[in-house]
Amino acid sequence: MGFLANLLGKHQSKQAGARTTPAELMRPRLILLMSTFVLVLLGILMIYSASSITALKEFNDPMHYLIDQSKFALIGIIAMLVASMIPYRMWATPAVWIVWLITTGLLIYTIAKGLVGGGAQRWVSVFGYTLQPTEFAKITSLLLMANILERYRKNKLGSQEFLILIALGVGLPLLLIFLQPDLGSTLIVLTTLLVLIYFAGFPIQYIITPIILGGIFTVVAIVSSEYRLSRFISAFNPWIDPDGGGYQVIQGYYAFAAGGLSGVGLGNSRQKFFYLPEAHTDFIFAIIGEELGLLGTLFVIILFGLFIYSCIVIALQSNDFLGKMIVAGISSMIAIQAIINIFCVIGFFPVTGKPLPFLSYGGSSLISSLSMVGLILSVSRNTELSPEAHRRRESFELIETKHRDASYLDTRNNLPRGQVVDFPFNESYQRSNRRRTQRSRKR
Repeated sequence: MGFLANLLGKHQSKQAGARTTPAELMRPRLILLMSTFVLVLLGILMIYSASSITALKEFNDPMHYLIDQSKFALIGIIAMLVASMIPYRMWATPAVWIVWLITTGLLIYTIAKGLVGGGAQRWVSVFGYTLQPTEFAKITSLLLMANILERYRKNKLGSQEFLILIALGVGLPLLLIFLQPDLGSTLIVLTTLLVLIYFAGFPIQYIITPIILGGIFTVVAIVSSEYRLSRFISAFNPWIDPDGGGYQVIQGYYAFAAGGLSGVGLGNSRQKFFYLPEAHTDFIFAIIGEELGLLGTLFVIILFGLFIYSCIVIALQSNDFLGKMIVAGISSMIAIQAIINIFCVIGFFPVTGKPLPFLSYGGSSLISSLSMVGLILSVSRNTELSPEAHRRRESFELIETKHRDASYLDTRNNLPRGQVVDFPFNESYQRSNRRRTQRSRKR
């Protein structure tokens, strides 16, 4: 109970001085923790089911991957607890650059002397386990981006300084990730940062331009690599190369077809008998579909939906710009990666090798994902639910709303401090919520 209380936090009331946690602050934390822990436990269970045959052959121990993932989960929970205890305002200080130096140094070391696997050099060896620095560099890039956006919003940075810091602090790690090569992670981080820029209130034209340039870059990266081009084509028509680029996707189709509505039963997968490559990692969603059926896959999607919903509520409740950016960035990154993984498995997107957050086997992915949950809890634990927060939550505004202006980035002196963004709900929806709020106040 003490462990759970520490995770949930005790809300410090500045007015009364009493250590209480209002239900409105507690509810999203409970949903966040519930969805996270159910996803992690389901992942451990499905990893054991999907990997037992492979583990028996490779290590003569069907529980090898189960034990490993359980260890990773324990380390991840400790990391989550530590991250939740650290005041998130620390990431507004130069401390974020120290973490950035460490993760960027690890990326450079990975390119120079990292372990090679699957045609990519993305891992380093730590105490007999492989560590993927990219997973932690993604968090650092997000925190640094939030830091830079807040400083720019407070007129502490000019436009030129802002662009230089973005190029150095975010552009350099993205380049190092791409050179591993890891196009999937590069696109996930880049998309997340664009979402952050949108939520920060930047004019649309400053978002569309990077999207166009990123699209051109992606097309060139795919066309210039025979391997990526084969994966891209096979994603939409795997039968063109059923024994090569389309093999994994086709085997995933067989898994879903066998599962039907309710599945073949837990532990009864046929595809895990060396038919489906990476069954316990990238394609664990296919094994879930085979053993637990359509109902099982929908359950997973609902859990992710609850996770994102709780993050939205926590972001709406926060009365601090940096906190909002951290929660919005983390929830966007996890949602984007989950969507990409699921789309890869069902053949709507080229196979990228990105794990399904909380569910796929892998220490780096699980520990980094749980650490991000800790960052969200840190924001929630330090939130004071003010009357303004009530109003914003009713109207689904992320932060105080004003019109976007093309002069937003013109000069440091002309930057309006109140220029921020709301969630992209339509005007009629917002008007109806405002009317409902006014009626409740009259009552």
